[in-house]
Amino acid sequence: MHAVLRAGPSVTGWWSALAEAHAIAAALAAGASTELHAPTHDGRTCDLVATRGPTRLWVHVKSLAPDPSIDPMPVERQRAVQEELVAALRSVEGVARGVVVSVEALAPLLTTAPDVRAAQEFLRRASVGDELLVRSAAGDVLGRMSVLSPWDGGHVAIAPGDVQRPGQQRGRIDRLMRRACAQFMPGERNLVAIAAMPAQELAIDWALLGTPIERWDRFPRRGERVAFGRADDGLWSRGREPSCRLAAWMAPWPRAGRAWLRDAANDDASALVRDLCAEQPLMERDPGCALG
Repeated sequence: MHAVLRAGPSVTGWWSALAEAHAIAAALAAGASTELHAPTHDGRTCDLVATRGPTRLWVHVKSLAPDPSIDPMPVERQRAVQEELVAALRSVEGVARGVVVSVEALAPLLTTAPDVRAAQEFLRRASVGDELLVRSAAGDVLGRMSVLSPWDGGHVAIAPGDVQRPGQQRGRIDRLMRRACAQFMPGERNLVAIAAMPAQELAIDWALLGTPIERWDRFPRRGERVAFGRADDGLWSRGREPSCRLAAWMAPWPRAGRAWLRDAANDDASALVRDLCAEQPLMERDPGCALG
């Protein structure tokens, strides 16, 4: 693993090795001992077995590595434009609506500025799935704002990183999850740990729990016109993949993450999962955090 990491990201398996190394470091930081590449069944192995006291957790590490076909230089330029637009729209987080929004830059700001007031008015009445073309005062299109999902913060939150449409990554995440499930150790607590950038956390959430939707058959939260729910397109929807009970998103620099516990359990294994992924609230995550 050390040789692969030293060789750099052009080597096949570099991102997977980085994800595995991060999981090992997280387990050690959580006070667990580690066993690597332990056999499970039918010639398959588990990346890491973390043991803390009487608790053993079989950790299957998967990585949402960057697309190697994308030239990193245009991506970096695009990210700079993205961050500029996000910074110019940061004041919309003062709107008292508990929703997460994404901002996608479509053109550099140059000498113009976005119409923040129009964005604020949009967010006061927008529903999940609604989009707004962000324009300058002169009417030039600068970007797109999308309402992604509800959250409990009581105000608008711009999603960390350059989230655009989490649903676009659903197929890739589904394949990673199912591959991990095929490696599970029968009768043990198995965790699927996905190493990914903060911008991909919502994509993992949607893939597991389903796309956020409005539900007119439920009572809404205080201050909202409608109730929110999930569509039946998640990996965990309607009892799918019953063997998969624990999942996590993990980002290494700085450590951040989130745990999904299917049984809402508070046992020792669930506590170890939370410690491994270093759970952080949405607003405390560093938008610049990445795998590379």
